[in-house]
Amino acid sequence: LVDGNLKGTIFGSQVAIAGFRRQGRGALYNMLGGSFGSGRITPNMGVYSATKAADFKLSQYLVEENRDAGILVGTISPGMLISDNWITEQQG
Repeated sequence: LVDGNLKGTIFGSQVAIAGFRRQGRGALYNMLGGSFGSGRITPNMGVYSATKAADFKLSQYLVEENRDAGILVGTISPGMLISDNWITEQQG
């Protein structure tokens, strides 16, 4: 989870922003989701939610660091996706 959710967002943002700076503009939206935005504590989602909270904080910094560079940074939080894997975990 840390490699995919957090490091992926860090390195992906780094590559995207470098490209946007070269072209003089761009828009980056980092994906949140799950139980991060709701304020609800969901069992067995602590590490996932922590990575998404870190993604949110990273995005806040990227907004400020790129405000004058013509680069829009935002987040998208579609909510929790109920998958077969999630259902199986909940049933124990």
